[in-house]
Amino acid sequence: MLRLLTASLCLIACNASALTVRLCTFDRPFAPYTMPDGSGQAQELLRRAAKGGDIKIENTFAPRARCLAQLEHGETDALIAAYAPERVGYGVIPMQGAQPDDSYALAITRFMVYRRSGSAVQWNGKQFKGLGPQPVGVQAGFIHGPLLRKLGVAVDDGAKSADQNLSKLAFDRLSAAIAQEAEAGFYISQAYKGRIEALPTPFHLTPLFLMVNRSFYNRNRAAIDAYWQAIRTTRQTPEYQTYLRQWR
Repeated sequence: MLRLLTASLCLIACNASALTVRLCTFDRPFAPYTMPDGSGQAQELLRRAAKGGDIKIENTFAPRARCLAQLEHGETDALIAAYAPERVGYGVIPMQGAQPDDSYALAITRFMVYRRSGSAVQWNGKQFKGLGPQPVGVQAGFIHGPLLRKLGVAVDDGAKSADQNLSKLAFDRLSAAIAQEAEAGFYISQAYKGRIEALPTPFHLTPLFLMVNRSFYNRNRAAIDAYWQAIRTTRQTPEYQTYLRQWR
């Protein structure tokens, strides 16, 4: 009985001392990584890494751009995001020198270039050829808009989902679209089969990190560093790798 009481008191104390991290997540499906119902692969990894009891995730969901704005203004503590130089002022991820440390990534996803089937658009990994007068579509709040602009490409970043951009592309409102491979593949199989195709060379390999508000990180550096380490360790476990293979 004494042991049971001691264990219960320890559990209460440990839970009380856990750091609460307010996590803002994209409110639209970004399969397989995040889903509005919390069933995404990256969300599961965060849960498994937090099982030690030192971190408590408090979930909220919002449009991508709003999550970024909330992180910048300290209205949320963290989000799942890619590294971009313009986010360094307010967001922190694990770094190796001046570069992101991909070993801490929640996942590494491929963003592909999509065109209307048979169109002249080409992408060789460095530059586009055959773009028409219409812009290239990217989702609002994604890092690929600034990357395209650095190439001198006109960008439409008004869409809230990959499906919206694929629809614009199908109806000749875009020259091409940049979208996450698995997500776009699903939408194409459902509604755009034979009308839209992916070019073979990825536009960008995009690691996804748990990005933390800089002020929040400075106040809780040890706990966040330990959580990032737990994420890296958990991602490599056989149990999590089995879960990835079975994910639906």
